[in-house]
Amino acid sequence: MRRLVIALLCVSVVTNLVLGAFLLRDHGFAGTNPLPDVELVVQIEQMEAAITALEQQRDDLLNRLRSDSEPVVTVPSAPVQEPAPDQTIYDWYFVRSKEHRPPATDTRYVSMLDGRGFYLGPATQKEIYLTFDAGYENGYTARILDTLRDNGVQAAFFVTGGYVQLNQELVLRMAREGHTIGNHSMNHPSMPTLDNNRVRSEIDTVHQLVKNLTGKEMKHFRPPYGQFNGRVLELASQQGYTTVFWSMAYRDWDVDNQPGAEATYRHVMDYVHEGAVILLHNVSSSNAEALARIIKDLKAQGYRFASLEDVK
Repeated sequence: MRRLVIALLCVSVVTNLVLGAFLLRDHGFAGTNPLPDVELVVQIEQMEAAITALEQQRDDLLNRLRSDSEPVVTVPSAPVQEPAPDQTIYDWYFVRSKEHRPPATDTRYVSMLDGRGFYLGPATQKEIYLTFDAGYENGYTARILDTLRDNGVQAAFFVTGGYVQLNQELVLRMAREGHTIGNHSMNHPSMPTLDNNRVRSEIDTVHQLVKNLTGKEMKHFRPPYGQFNGRVLELASQQGYTTVFWSMAYRDWDVDNQPGAEATYRHVMDYVHEGAVILLHNVSSSNAEALARIIKDLKAQGYRFASLEDVK
């Protein structure tokens, strides 16, 4: 600030000196001969240019002086509102349509999801979103990844913290081959039964594990068991997550009671619809066996496998 003031004074002094010189040259000293007209005009023009430059420098310094002296006003950001305690448990469900139309669900669920998540992609396009829940490894994920790679399909894998810790090479492969890695919580609890801090911890712990391993930030969250409420959706949203449910699923998680590849294939083909978010489990032998056929036949019907990243 002190240097700026001194500079401003120096410019003012120099400006006055140049102006004084201009006046003296213009009128001549008493008892001296005036300069020839051409030379006088040239010197006048040079002096005027110098005065203009000095005046501009003075104005610039004044502006700096004003901006340095004015306090910087910062508007505090609004504090994040803490969701009120709520342990109500809603179980995600949908009503299938055999006419290949998007399924219906509870209107309350749709309202709660507004701005926080989705269970359908655009229902006017023949796009499918293939998702896998990966709570633990049962020996089929590598085969699933091989099938996806061989058919040029990208999917989403919702992983738990335990899965990431015990299957780092598979998670790295998911990231390397362009699949979306989603957050399925650290310990696979019923999220509505947890307090706010524990909900955040369940989400953030997995986020950090995946980020440290792959360098990627996760954006999509799927609540374990499909259990949720507005508080859980809001807390996930505050942590930068979109909650993703599903519009197609079947009982494939019971490894001791697998329906077989044909039943899996038939289910998908009977209920597929535009914008379908398909939920499959990576532990299912039936899914691993039927996947290649499902992909090929859906592509033959004109469906395109899209990424959750494309859903806005």
